[in-house]
Amino acid sequence: MVRRQFFGMLGLFSAIGFVVSGCGGGGVKEVKVTGSVIMGGKAQEGVRIGFVPSDPKKASSKGTTTDAEGKFELKVQPGSYKVVLTKYVDRKGNVPKESDNPTEDITQLEASGYLRQVIPPQYTEPEQSPIKVDIPPEGKNLEPFTVTK
Repeated sequence: MVRRQFFGMLGLFSAIGFVVSGCGGGGVKEVKVTGSVIMGGKAQEGVRIGFVPSDPKKASSKGTTTDAEGKFELKVQPGSYKVVLTKYVDRKGNVPKESDNPTEDITQLEASGYLRQVIPPQYTEPEQSPIKVDIPPEGKNLEPFTVTK
């Protein structure tokens, strides 16, 4: 339930940030952040990454997904963040493709038992995540996030 609310809010904040940054041209500067996710010694494709600001008044939450090489890139405002990770796979271990069909919502597929979370729970909630990062005004290439059980 909290995960659904988090990703719903993440989407809402991203949409608001997009609209605000497009209006007036003088929005807060965002900087490029790159990194990767490793679990079990292997790069992880399809991990959803959420950057949750330590101070929500100074920055908004942002998110992205790792590519086939386990790498990601996004733009965020400089500041301190907690990072949350989630990865859902089907019964065969495949990452589901994004869908425009609301009946294929990841939360619904997880509840029905079709998908399962493979990232350990301590990484999936902002309050518990051991991953904390500080993003300087020039951006940052982060060390790989190594997920342990």
